[in-house]
Amino acid sequence: MENTKLITCRICGAEFEQTAPNQKYCCIICAAAGRRQKRKAWEEKNPGYNTLYAAKNKNTTPPDHERRTRNNSSRNVGNLAEGRS
Repeated sequence: MENTKLITCRICGAEFEQTAPNQKYCCIICAAAGRRQKRKAWEEKNPGYNTLYAAKNKNTTPPDHERRTRNNSSRNVGNLAEGRS
């Protein structure tokens, strides 16, 4: 016996068989629309969050920045020794 129950999609209102206990939408299109609605509701409750986050992290340097610079890269050291840039 399958463990399914008939529920209504939160986006389009279609009835479908729920195959997972946390399934809320009938298809991936409705699931994507649900994610957009949820994100929009969150952004309305948290206005300016992205602006504040970007301003807070504007001048931070990633921890591995030293390894990514051209002069400190082991790959480029070999190229410089051979006369290539």
